[in-house]
Amino acid sequence: MLKGRIHSFETFGAVDGPGIRFIVFFQGCPLRCKYCHNPDSWDANDGTEYSSDEIVKRVLDYLPFYRNGGGVTFSGGEPMMQHEFALELIQKLKAHGVHTAIDTSGGVPLSVCREAIENADMLLLDIKSLDPDTSFEITGNNSVLQNEIEFLDYCESVGKPVWIRHVVVPGLTLDTEKMQALADFLAK
Repeated sequence: MLKGRIHSFETFGAVDGPGIRFIVFFQGCPLRCKYCHNPDSWDANDGTEYSSDEIVKRVLDYLPFYRNGGGVTFSGGEPMMQHEFALELIQKLKAHGVHTAIDTSGGVPLSVCREAIENADMLLLDIKSLDPDTSFEITGNNSVLQNEIEFLDYCESVGKPVWIRHVVVPGLTLDTEKMQALADFLAK
């Protein structure tokens, strides 16, 4: 049984997927986004170690809240940095009929974490910017935009539901032309 490094848990999430969600915040992220809401989750060696069974037990304690359209969302940090642990956890949760979602920024290439993505019920994909320079300015990573597009293309090709997330920041992403370009890209 694998162990994962977890930053924290939220037992009543309402914006991280459909319905009421149990959120598992994974520890570790390869990006350094300027507006990160959990910069204390960046260090992959920090956090607390849990087995998948320990997390499943926590989720099942709250199951009545998640049964009717809710579920569990993996967030972070970047949960795909621990894709093998995430996959094990997804499989165990699905055995209990729990809906699973992965909230990713595309910080890990699809080729590395495809199996976890395949097994999750849905993806929440944070597209930082379609402009490569702005994407790099936000994340400090040159490949994240390509990864985001690969995730989206893959999910489209297999019919996996995707919720697009985009943070609007004055002076950075609050730009009419960039937002229109993103809307046009997503409308295709």
